[in-house]
Amino acid sequence: MSPTRPRRSLDGDWDFWPDLHGALPDDPRDGSFVTRAERDDAAGRARVARVPGVWQAQFDDLRGFAGAAWYERTLEVPSSWDGRAVHLCFGAVDYHCTAWVDGRLAGMHEGGYLPFRLDVTDAVAPGRAQRVTLRVLDPGPGRDLPSLPFAEIPHGKQSWYGPLGGPWQSVHVEAVASPFVAHALVVADPDSGDVDVRARLGAPAVAGTTIEYVVASPDGLDVVASGPHDVAPGTRDHRARVRVARPERWDVDAPRLYSLAVVVRGPGGDDEWRDEFGFRTVETRDGRVVLNGRPLYVRGALDQDYYAHTIASPASDDDVRATVLRARELGLNLLRCHIKVADPRYARWCDRLGMLVWAELPNWQTLTPAAAERARTTLRGMIERDFNRPSIVAWTVVNEGWGVDLPGDASHRAWVRDTYRWTKDLDPTRIVVDNSPCAPNFHVESDLNDFHFYRPIPDGARAWSRWTAAWVADPASTYSPHGDAVRRGDEPMIVSEFGNWGLPDVAGLVDDDGREPWWFDTGADWEDGIVLPRGVRARFDEWRLDDVFGSWREFVAQSQEHELDALRYEIDDMRAHRAIAGYVVTELTDVHWECNGLLDQARNPKTLHARFASFNCDDAVIARPAATRVRAGESVRVEVVASHWSQRPFDAPVVEWTAPALGARGRVGGPPVAVGGVAPFGDVVVAVPPDAPPGRVVAHFDLLDDRGRTAASNELEIAVFDARPTAAAAPFGRRRGDGRDVVVAPRWDDDVEDALARGERAVIVATGAGALPDCGLAVEARAGSRWEGHWAQGMGWLRPALRAGLPLRPRVDLTFLDLVPEHVVAGYEPEAAGDVLAGLYVGWIHATAATVGTFSCGDGAGIVCTFPVAESYGRDPLATALLDRLVDLAAAPGFAPVTRIAPAG
Repeated sequence: MSPTRPRRSLDGDWDFWPDLHGALPDDPRDGSFVTRAERDDAAGRARVARVPGVWQAQFDDLRGFAGAAWYERTLEVPSSWDGRAVHLCFGAVDYHCTAWVDGRLAGMHEGGYLPFRLDVTDAVAPGRAQRVTLRVLDPGPGRDLPSLPFAEIPHGKQSWYGPLGGPWQSVHVEAVASPFVAHALVVADPDSGDVDVRARLGAPAVAGTTIEYVVASPDGLDVVASGPHDVAPGTRDHRARVRVARPERWDVDAPRLYSLAVVVRGPGGDDEWRDEFGFRTVETRDGRVVLNGRPLYVRGALDQDYYAHTIASPASDDDVRATVLRARELGLNLLRCHIKVADPRYARWCDRLGMLVWAELPNWQTLTPAAAERARTTLRGMIERDFNRPSIVAWTVVNEGWGVDLPGDASHRAWVRDTYRWTKDLDPTRIVVDNSPCAPNFHVESDLNDFHFYRPIPDGARAWSRWTAAWVADPASTYSPHGDAVRRGDEPMIVSEFGNWGLPDVAGLVDDDGREPWWFDTGADWEDGIVLPRGVRARFDEWRLDDVFGSWREFVAQSQEHELDALRYEIDDMRAHRAIAGYVVTELTDVHWECNGLLDQARNPKTLHARFASFNCDDAVIARPAATRVRAGESVRVEVVASHWSQRPFDAPVVEWTAPALGARGRVGGPPVAVGGVAPFGDVVVAVPPDAPPGRVVAHFDLLDDRGRTAASNELEIAVFDARPTAAAAPFGRRRGDGRDVVVAPRWDDDVEDALARGERAVIVATGAGALPDCGLAVEARAGSRWEGHWAQGMGWLRPALRAGLPLRPRVDLTFLDLVPEHVVAGYEPEAAGDVLAGLYVGWIHATAATVGTFSCGDGAGIVCTFPVAESYGRDPLATALLDRLVDLAAAPGFAPVTRIAPAG
């Protein structure tokens, strides 16, 4: 706060009337005042609401309420302010705000994300208590208001997670001089030291007005000024240049901030406006993001900027700081603040702590002339508010084509292209993205060639790798195919959304009374309800997953380890491609039912926290094994690759590796690697002794620079199986297991049916949807179904009986690479959970289905398995061990599944 602008906060408790029944005026063009008695009569007696904060976060019955609400509180302007202009100032109010002082209209504002001020000088009476009243109009999903259709206003994720209404940033009243400084934009050139300032006055200058600019170094010891300059009467804009000697650059590892004071003096009093800025440059060049002249590998995370209890508003300044520090602990250098304009403290803490920000315009749903105007008005306001933040390096106009029809409407493509260019004209100092795309939308003209792609791991691992390789081979594939794309050809390729789920521990989300978050009841209308959190513990219990994982806590840990394994696979794959210049993980924190965060929504670290940064860093060592499973006595060939983006010397880098369980170690040198380069180090051979017991071998890899310092680390796991030979040469036919014959077949056929009718046992290795007859169970393809899990991912699991004595975890991990089931067996009920020897779920333990299930039929019994173990039986140790285990389980004397089937006909 400027010393020349005395201020009084209006944060705190306000009287609050939600107009639940639409009984009060809700037309933004209507400025007629409604008295307190009329509000009480129409909406009931006032509640108490906190400001800042959205009402949806404060009242259980208003979680999904959109519409009109009224706020009121006492305002007392000090007597010492008499004779000065008084402004009522708002950080942001979602969405439309009308204000009155003692019933006198003070002004209106439309837009849910940006600051505004209302001149209430003529309405206030210094030294006397008055009432300030607000009417907030908040259109929401399915709740339009006159002249404010929800589809045509910037609203971001409110269509996903629910509406956000009210003054969600701080409110205050302050006294200002006339004229005063409304804002100043700073362009700081680190090469010349020039600081170009464009100041805008809040009112036209009068005769005798002067303006001065004072810049102080980060330590405050060096101060340089320009002025005072005379300001011509009637003008509102003034430009000046201040030159700084030996400027210190702002960078992610050296966030050096200068201060700026703009001082206006005149007959109407003095005013001082303060801000911070940094000397830094950002551009794209030769397929790279270039920060301060050096290539930067983008290691980002999507951040939706939602909070566990307050939803839209950070609970405190410390909470914002702590979030940025958590991001730095994870090795991140960028946050993509996703289709929301964050509280200004967000970028300020990123400035201070050295975190880059990629900011985005909140989306709308339908591109009409009104929507287009609101979009540009909002984007212009974002740029003006945050222009001086050196942490902000990029703007996005559209996300995933939301609000526009890029594939189908040429005029929409033209609007996106023109808005990209319009944004570049407004702010030529930053990167601009036209549309951050996913299929089937695309870029038209953009500074970045970014794209979104989601696949579950290990299920979609090969699909992931095929996609990255194909994109690198054809970068133009993510641009408009309609002949209107504009490309330089060297736009940096960024995978700007990808990620994997790791469910949070509910215990870290409950309130002081042990109640689960209210948002556990959201998500029911997404993907057949698979993302609904409520009842997750009950579903865990009813499917007897404690038998699989041991406890709920261990299940959560395994889910989060699954997330870590997946991210490691995807990041390693991207880092091995020189053309890919960075990535943005989805996401920094969980948001409500969306659980792909590196932190949960309460900012609690997940199990991956301490290890993620070991491979999410400037340099990377990638170790890609030819196989994730071997028999004892076999060897694994591991391809070693280094990615170099730090300033460390890499003229003669070395990779050291160890496999402590095998007593093995090695060292391999690599070629010189330039910054931004990827270099092969050759292959490492990890030999497993013939007498090695079944287990999991962890191999550690350290990348050393020329001085022998560790630049990056990574690890891989190899599952070691027993060296004994397989019991049979062919997978199908009659097999002997535990003293009993078992029929093994690829589908239900006459041999299977006859064997079961005789009271015998059968194993069906089902790799097609028609593998079972109409019998209450059905083999269904995962592709295109809710079990595909590309976005709302789940996890496969194995019961102890199936994995006993085998080097397998309770979950289906990368050991199963190339051996994941492409089908499930649907039809099992929780009452027969023990019959599901292996299964998978999606989302919050929904749509649970079997991948290995047991059944009784007549006097016989059998097992149906959708792991593709037959094709590689005898060659692949895991496929062989699994099928042998199924035969043994089916032949066991006590094998008596609860689930009974009776094939029709």
